[in-house]
Amino acid sequence: MKSCIPISALAIALASGAAFAGGNKEHGGSTAQFESLDRNSDQRLSQTEASADRNVSSKFAALDVDGDGFVTKREFTAHMEKGEQQQQQPMPPDEPRNPY
Repeated sequence: MKSCIPISALAIALASGAAFAGGNKEHGGSTAQFESLDRNSDQRLSQTEASADRNVSSKFAALDVDGDGFVTKREFTAHMEKGEQQQQQPMPPDEPRNPY
């Protein structure tokens, strides 16, 4: 009976980890990514915190919509959602080339 408790605890921990890794499905995991970068849990990313992710760091100025030097969770998720929507839209067909 004693062995059931650690196994149950492990199962719960694994399920929790999987849920966290998936992030908020509404935001395609961007919430979990933001939270992992937000080291001091102040709900905003500094340039130092953003530097932990090369992709986020390179987009920092674009993410910082209000120009206050920080990226809020709202700014971050809005930008990521915009990128996801653009990826989901079908690409327009190439225009036929003029052979002349």
